[in-house]
Amino acid sequence: MNLPTNYLALEPLLLARILATLGLDSAGGALAGIGGVAEFEAALENDGPYPSAFVLYDGEQVAQSGHSGRRMLVTQLWQVCLLTRPTITAATGAASLAASGTLLSSLIDALSGWTPAGGYQAMKRIQARGQSVVYANGLAMFVLDFEVGVPVVMGEGV
Repeated sequence: MNLPTNYLALEPLLLARILATLGLDSAGGALAGIGGVAEFEAALENDGPYPSAFVLYDGEQVAQSGHSGRRMLVTQLWQVCLLTRPTITAATGAASLAASGTLLSSLIDALSGWTPAGGYQAMKRIQARGQSVVYANGLAMFVLDFEVGVPVVMGEGV
């Protein structure tokens, strides 16, 4: 695979995969919103919509072995953040994360082992690189970390 003209071309592919798998609630799906970093920041500032999934680039690792300077395997790191407001059970007033758990299972199933496009390797779920769960202001935020190998050839057909 030559160096893509958009080095972050995986973002729209991840968004499309999540949308196709979970869908938006306006069309009978499970999510109220989906997006990237701009939508993530807006959801935090504007209180929603919930539940929403966000795709965030988290950097890269470049393999040092087998690296010829022009050919390399780059491992891109991506996060999928699920932002929810726990459901309050009317009878007891207790908060439940059951709906969040179902959404997390669907996200993991949709992305683990999925090959985004020709040249990319299959997505792998990896150990969290930072805090994976945050509870604040009545919200729950769950962060799933993934990696995908991108074989890159510099300067050929770019």
